[in-house]
Amino acid sequence: MAAKKDIPEAAGTRDRALEAAERLFVAHGYEGTSLRAIAGAANVNLGSLVYYFGTKDALFRSLCEERLSAIIAAQAQGLRECASRLDAGGDVPLEDVLRALIAPSLPQAATSTDLRGLYALVFTDPSDVVIAVGRDLFAETSQLLYRLVRRLMPDIDGAEFHWRYVGALGALVVTQGFAERMSAVMGVPQPDMPMGQLIDVVIGVVARGLRG
Repeated sequence: MAAKKDIPEAAGTRDRALEAAERLFVAHGYEGTSLRAIAGAANVNLGSLVYYFGTKDALFRSLCEERLSAIIAAQAQGLRECASRLDAGGDVPLEDVLRALIAPSLPQAATSTDLRGLYALVFTDPSDVVIAVGRDLFAETSQLLYRLVRRLMPDIDGAEFHWRYVGALGALVVTQGFAERMSAVMGVPQPDMPMGQLIDVVIGVVARGLRG
C-alpha cells in the first residue's frame, strides 16, 4: 500500500519542481537560477531534486522537453508533409511552410505566460547549456524548415538568403516571446485579435521578410 501511495506523491514532487523551475528560469535566466532556489520555491528537499533530475542542466532539459516537445513534434510533422508534397512535384507556397511552423506554437505562446517566457529563454539566454538544449530540441524542425525555404527560394544569393532567414525568423521569435514587452516599451496597448487572424498576420510578416 505504501508503495502505491508513493507514486502520486513522487509525481507531485516532480511536477512542483518543474513548475518552480520554469518560473525561476524565466524570471532570472539559466545562470541566475540554482537548484537550491528551485527546491525552495517548490517546497521540496534539495536531495529529492537531485534524485529526480541529477543536475541543473538535466532539470532544464527535462523542463524544455516536457513543455515544448508536443509543439515541436507538430511542427516537424507539418514540415515533413510540406516536404513530401514538394518531393511529389506538388505546389507548396511559402505560406504553407510557415503555417506548419507557426500554427502549432503561436496559440500556445499567446495563452501561456510561462510557456511564452520559456520559449523566449531558449532563443535568447546566452548560456551554453540553453543553446545546446535548444539546438537539440529544434534540430529536426530547424533542418526541415531551412531546407524547405531554401528549396522555395533557390535563386537568392547564399549570404543574402542567410540574413533574410535570420531576420524573418528573429521577428517570429520576438512576436512569440516578447509581444507584450514590445508593446509595453512602445507605450501602446496590445489589441486582441482572433487567433486565426493573428496566425495569418504573422505568417504574412515572416513571408515578406523572407521574400525581401
